[in-house]
Amino acid sequence: MHNQFIIRNLFRVLLATTVSFFICGCSGNNNDTTPVTDDVYDNPVYVTVGTHIEYGLIFNKTGCAGYLEFRSKLLTAANLFNAYGVKWNLQVSGPFAEKVSVCDNSEVVETTGGENLLMYLYNTKNTMIDPHAHEDTENYTDLRMAIHGLGIPLNDLTVVGGFESGNHNQFTSFLSGKQGEEYPDSFWHPEVLSFSANLGHELMDEDYSAGMWQPLDFDFWPSQGQDGENYYSTVYDNTRGMAIAGMGFLHSCELGHTDSLFWRASDYVKVLTEYIADGTAPSGEIYTATIATTQGQVNDNDQYLELWRNQLEDLKPLVNSGKVVYVHFQELPQIWMDNYQNRANIF
Repeated sequence: MHNQFIIRNLFRVLLATTVSFFICGCSGNNNDTTPVTDDVYDNPVYVTVGTHIEYGLIFNKTGCAGYLEFRSKLLTAANLFNAYGVKWNLQVSGPFAEKVSVCDNSEVVETTGGENLLMYLYNTKNTMIDPHAHEDTENYTDLRMAIHGLGIPLNDLTVVGGFESGNHNQFTSFLSGKQGEEYPDSFWHPEVLSFSANLGHELMDEDYSAGMWQPLDFDFWPSQGQDGENYYSTVYDNTRGMAIAGMGFLHSCELGHTDSLFWRASDYVKVLTEYIADGTAPSGEIYTATIATTQGQVNDNDQYLELWRNQLEDLKPLVNSGKVVYVHFQELPQIWMDNYQNRANIF
């Protein structure tokens, strides 16, 4: 289980100084060898890489100036990711989608092959676009429809970013189909829940786990549960079609804004692959980890660029050996069903 994993790894993590990953981009070639097919590597860690764009930052400047500056930096990040074969999930808020709609005029899109930013990333940089919202700010289904209006197919808009693991009402609305407010005829049944968030970004222990499961409910309050039970980690019968993708230790001491047991998020990924290989982690189960990047890091990429590049290089041996597989969140439900028969795993 998750807490056992932390305890066993603490001393090893404190000694780790070179293995790294908390990425937002990469550069270099991707001419790697074919992954090894030894049985031990049939149980890889599926790594998602996600950046979420919150409210503010690019909107601090009037007009389109702030957006256009940030747009250029997103393209730099996308080029770096793409060079290393990373599959990127870019999660956007409503105000950002609005900036794309307003500011990507005919002159601006000349830099992206005549396409708006989101469509260019989607079509050419192996990037999935996800709605990232908070219930007190905007409606998820309205945001999904706004992103669709910019060209992203509805079939690929299946991932919720920023869901609230302590919000029971949100859970029931997702389960029944989230109704739009600006689009009242639209209902959304999301497939993957990612980037859990609560007041003050207080996460539950399960948010730091590796694996997938379908929860019985979201808890009213983090770590307290409804009626004294932890419904968040209570596994349902896997028929609801709405799964949590465990993020592992998505933040790091080196680049993260919160304390962590891991100097870099790739330390977690590396140790997890070792646990799978030596049997500490039960074999035949799905293991996941998310590498979280922030809009602030993208905006200050001069500071983080070399760190990102070095971290991606550190992960290359694991990718080349097949121990790590980059995926989009959108791919996980099919992988989970085909390879693991939807067996819940919270490690």
